[in-house]
Formats: sequence, structure tokens, C-alpha cells
Amino acid sequence: TIRSITIDMSKLAGPKVKAQWIDPSNGTPTTIAGSPFPAFGTRNLQPAANNASGYRDWVLLLESTQ
Repeated sequence: TIRSITIDMSKLAGPKVKAQWIDPSNGTPTTIAGSPFPAFGTRNLQPAANNASGYRDWVLLLESTQ
């Protein structure tokens, strides 16, 4: 099922963190609304829908940014 995941942003280098969902069926990235996020506190992230193949698989990519 598509579920929310809680990320402790303070564990990531910052000061900001770019967040994307990657569709593993076709490699297409989707930037998460509001990204980049401050590198503090926690954030709940959840894919919006099924991937291009109709499955619920997604890869979460987090990148430190300035």
C-alpha cells in the first residue's frame, strides 16, 4: 500500500534537503511539493499515486542543497 514515511530531517546534511520520488518503472523523478525542505525537525512524505506501471513502488531520493 502507499504509506507515509517519517524522515528525521535533522539527521541529514543541510541547510536544505531536496526531496524527490523516483518511479522505478520508468526512472522519472517527481519533486515533492515544498522541496527543498529545511534540514531540521521531522517530515512525513507519501507518494501521491501508483507509479506509471500501476504499482505502488517508489524510491525516495533526498539530496543536501545550499
